[in-house]
Amino acid sequence: MPIRSPKYQLFSVRLSHLTALFDRTTYSKKNLFISAIGMALAVACSPAGAQNDFPTRPVRMVVAFTAGSSSDLMARIVANQLTADLKQSVVVENRPGAGGAIAAAYVAQSQADGYTILVHSGSYVTAPWLYKSLAYDPQRDLTSVAAFGALPGVVIAPAGRYKDFSQLIKAGQESQGNLNFASAGNGSSTHMSAEKINMLAKWKGTHIPYKGTPEAIADVSAGRSDYFVAPINTIMGLMQGARFDALAVTSTKRSPALPDVPTIAEAGLAGAEYPLWVGAFVPSDTPSETVSRLHAAIQQAVRSPDVQQQYKDYGIDEFPMSQPEFDQFIRDEIALSGELVRRANLSAD
Repeated sequence: MPIRSPKYQLFSVRLSHLTALFDRTTYSKKNLFISAIGMALAVACSPAGAQNDFPTRPVRMVVAFTAGSSSDLMARIVANQLTADLKQSVVVENRPGAGGAIAAAYVAQSQADGYTILVHSGSYVTAPWLYKSLAYDPQRDLTSVAAFGALPGVVIAPAGRYKDFSQLIKAGQESQGNLNFASAGNGSSTHMSAEKINMLAKWKGTHIPYKGTPEAIADVSAGRSDYFVAPINTIMGLMQGARFDALAVTSTKRSPALPDVPTIAEAGLAGAEYPLWVGAFVPSDTPSETVSRLHAAIQQAVRSPDVQQQYKDYGIDEFPMSQPEFDQFIRDEIALSGELVRRANLSAD
């Protein structure tokens, strides 16, 4: 066996060390590179990663009622502010029909990504009790996101027919079912708030459902209907020279927009309060991070100075709740509406 020189042996040792070091370094860099790619893909594909960028394209608000309705009014006010805040277009689309069930079914079957939002109101919680074959289940197929606000209802009656709300109560109790009341549709907030009044006042009136609020107001003004619970924003511009009287508001406190009109409790029927709320919902499989993002954005929009001023102009009240609180509110309202529907023996089918 040949004898190697010390210089050669030293060179061999250093060479072997360098080779091992190079192999370890190469292996480490390769693994680090693969790990970095994996982490980046995980973040990009995860709900949290998506939520950080949401929204990256226009958002649709599907309103369950016609243009000009209270739900449509609030949706457009909030959508305009969200467009500015989120730097993405928030477009309002009306899909009325079947007490809001058409829009609700459409959104429930939409992609659960936060880009299609249902805007609905009181009939959302009555539909399960009124319609035997809904194409969706509001508690299973949709998730409550946030409340936009609430409108006091105003009990209006033909001008001069009743001196005050107590006279309306007395007339209803003495009418033996001959008193009639208007609504903006079967199962609507205007219908259910009137049914609550009837139930607590212990009379059974005759329900006259109309296509919408304008038609109901017109019929009360003409004296053909004895009373109607109108969303406050729909009558504010009609008060001067109106052919109807405002007898009470269905909120727990007087409205700054109509400070001289008593609450329904002050007028003699405690417990008949019925806020006409409007809120947002998304498909139930929407990622929780996206739901939280939407809730925070809506709350921020509602509290902005521009929206606050418009709410004041239209008599809209804030309805502040966390997302879990709003979700529980909806569940409670569904249960309460079921009881009211049963007591009044109502059915839309």
